[in-house]
Amino acid sequence: MRLGPPFCRALLMLTSLWIVSATASQSLTPTTNTSIAHAQPRQPGHGGLELVDAFGGTTRAVASLGGLVLVGVGLHVDVWDAHDILRPRLIGRSELLPGIVDELAVGPSVAVVALRDGPVQVLDLRDPSSPRTAGEVVPRGEWVAREDGGGVVTVGGGRTAVVAAPGGLRVYDLSRPDMPVPLPSVSLRGTPRGLVSSGNRVFALIQHSAADGGWIVHHFDGATPGAALRPTGQRPVFAGTQDLLAADGDRLAMR
Repeated sequence: MRLGPPFCRALLMLTSLWIVSATASQSLTPTTNTSIAHAQPRQPGHGGLELVDAFGGTTRAVASLGGLVLVGVGLHVDVWDAHDILRPRLIGRSELLPGIVDELAVGPSVAVVALRDGPVQVLDLRDPSSPRTAGEVVPRGEWVAREDGGGVVTVGGGRTAVVAAPGGLRVYDLSRPDMPVPLPSVSLRGTPRGLVSSGNRVFALIQHSAADGGWIVHHFDGATPGAALRPTGQRPVFAGTQDLLAADGDRLAMR
């Protein structure tokens, strides 16, 4: 069956609907979702369009804790109640975020959200039906995305966030979801090419010079909320290792 243009246009609107408020009449140039996502709101009376809300979009990140499942959908984080796995319910949705959700890490009553071409933010989940932005912890351009070997993880029962950054790791205390507190950063001799966690342990893959041992995985302990990460050792891995995929205790999956 051939679908006519009206049906196709309706299907496209349902797949990804962007709501804007026109503040003045002007010609519009075709654009992409990404450029719309990063458009800065205009002040009333200055002309142009202001992004009001968006529905649908790319899903790149999912995280869960207990019976809650968080799903990044375009410029929002959706919160699902999955205590009954056969009947999950959408119970909450974040406000409009200043970028597409690229990565999620979750802890008790809090989530760390890394935004594509944007900052890393913290969501307060004490009321899962109304998640709200608690603050920005790493500005745009100062963290390393998962696809580039970085990422975001939580340790210490989810009360400490670790963010891959050029030259090391940024660490934050999430004991108060409404007030993330920076902890001492970890300096490394290179930019992380992989970041994973297991329980209270954090593993970061760094490419050193051949004289310094080549590819090295650094180990850290983050068991104590509110305290700096404690180095616990390091180990060499095969040359050419591109990323850390997962950790289970001391065992690492790499590629």
